[in-house]
Amino acid sequence: PLSNALGLASCLRENPSLLKTWTPPRALFTDSELSSKAQRNWISDSIKCPVYDMYASEECFILGAECAFGKHHIPTDSVIVEIVDDEGNVVPSGNVGRVIVTNLHRRSMPLIRYEIGDMAVVGNDECACGNPFPYFTEIHGRMNDRFVLPSGKDISVYQLCAFTEISLELEKHIGRWQVVQVDRYNIEIRVTTRKDKHNSENERQVRARHAGEKLLKAVKNALSDNSLQLRVIVSSELPRHPRGKLRNFVSNVKL
Repeated sequence: PLSNALGLASCLRENPSLLKTWTPPRALFTDSELSSKAQRNWISDSIKCPVYDMYASEECFILGAECAFGKHHIPTDSVIVEIVDDEGNVVPSGNVGRVIVTNLHRRSMPLIRYEIGDMAVVGNDECACGNPFPYFTEIHGRMNDRFVLPSGKDISVYQLCAFTEISLELEKHIGRWQVVQVDRYNIEIRVTTRKDKHNSENERQVRARHAGEKLLKAVKNALSDNSLQLRVIVSSELPRHPRGKLRNFVSNVKL
């Protein structure tokens, strides 16, 4: 998962001496948790190897594998992916829609036109990497993780990922972070203190809150809605999804 890769990268950045005996892998793949290109570049610079993202589901395993040009190619020899609108009609290439999959290798329990609950965009132009498979140009994440603004407009996790670069700048001051839409008018920026034996608990709390305020400002700018109320909460731990994932963006507002 992304959180594990970030932890490894942080460890190497904080302990440069480890790099003397560090043997970089040929490549590292992130999956399970939605990541931004900025995060993957930061990890790559830290661990000294290329980092690629894998888009997968429990039902169909790999749905897209990132190439060197940032496209998530769909293995159409093992899965059929359709992007549809709310009525179930396939949308034109380049438009966002719901992800529908048909697995070609599940013989005991076939899945035909199965909706996995994600939103994405597929492109069909030729990719410079030479892979002939179609690809995802945008992966918006879970449909139920969209942030619904007081105006009624909804924002996808993919759009919010654009601000994650600032979280990397604050990485030395916080352990983990999470943006939670509690209701249509309230959003919480939840951060954990970073384990640091050189600073007291009070100092760690202050640093985490200061970093949280910067994240709050970035989120507010990304959402661009002055009627929203945002606040920072500092805690020792963030709740994980029942499957173990740490979701950076969680919405409790149903579309």
